[in-house]
Amino acid sequence: MIVEGIRCRIRTSTLERLYDLTDGALSRIMQQVTADDPIAPLIAEPHFKAMDRRLAIVLHTVDDFVRELSIDAVLVSDGFS
Repeated sequence: MIVEGIRCRIRTSTLERLYDLTDGALSRIMQQVTADDPIAPLIAEPHFKAMDRRLAIVLHTVDDFVRELSIDAVLVSDGFS
């Protein structure tokens, strides 16, 4: 699955934050943040859902790298966890 020469490195705190945004949290937060904008809606409803789908793809990809390499090869401890 992993292309030779391609590396996946992600900070532990970034991965934790991304997991915090799963289950629709990302789209809910974005809807709240943009709701009061004078030119709202800034983002159409299908695009909010697309953000959640793309987040799931990113997390799935990180998981693939962890399974193929190792958690130590992928995660970079940054002291924020």
